Amino acid sequence: MDFKKKLNLSFKLILALTAISAVVLTFSFRWCFNSADGYFVKSAPPIIFSIVYFAGIVLSLAATLSLDKKQIIKTKNEIGKMQVPYIATATALALSVLACNLLSDDVFLAAGSLGVGAFLLFIMLCSVKSGYDKSALKVLLLYLSVIFPLSMIFGNDTNYLRHMNSVENTLTVVFSLSFMSYILYEAKRIHEGVHSRWHFGTMLLTVHSGFAFSSAYIVAYLTKSVDEPLRFLQMIPMLLISLFVGFELFRFVNEAESHTEEEWDKIEKPNEEILEEEIIEE
Repeated sequence: MDFKKKLNLSFKLILALTAISAVVLTFSFRWCFNSADGYFVKSAPPIIFSIVYFAGIVLSLAATLSLDKKQIIKTKNEIGKMQVPYIATATALALSVLACNLLSDDVFLAAGSLGVGAFLLFIMLCSVKSGYDKSALKVLLLYLSVIFPLSMIFGNDTNYLRHMNSVENTLTVVFSLSFMSYILYEAKRIHEGVHSRWHFGTMLLTVHSGFAFSSAYIVAYLTKSVDEPLRFLQMIPMLLISLFVGFELFRFVNEAESHTEEEWDKIEKPNEEILEEEIIEE
């Protein structure tokens, strides 16, 4: 199977598994969840969710390993038509940060807002003319974004009313590790101008773990199946971040090209020579 077909198949499969996971997790929170201790009651929906959710993680890793590590993956730095959804997502993140800080004075939520703020500034910088061009500021903002997942992990660990390995805490850790891995490879892509195959895998993991959990929890909270307002406020930026990574994943699947270094030289050098000739003529 060629490179493009692998990307498209993996993308479609992860969207399907994520959608199924979100629906089944919503049912599980609604009818099979003991909110007093944070565990599911042993029944069919949580078991189905575990299988489908784990399948999405395995697919993300398998899709990554299926890509040839000897090939160099590139996309254009200009974001083109994705500018509108990028800016819309950044705006929604800004509003979510404002709302979270108005509705709660929790120190970990406030710290997480700093991470979210750094990430939305990164999105805004990518939305302007320079796109994904190399930038120390963009890399710095990405690294500062790590504050968001870390704040959720540490905040959960200090909540002694909930078991550390509760369903919500476990799913939060999976998303946090996925998002932090994504940040690492996103920063690497900005700095080097090329994509690691693990960049693709971490995007798949972040979308799968973040969207399934956050969307299900938000619905469950609004239907009074779960009752933690602080965690509900965390789910909103998690959902929006997952949505942005989904946009970026969509762009990657449609625009990414994979070639050997020699093939890239043949593709890019003629363009460089033409550009040099135009500059000389001017």
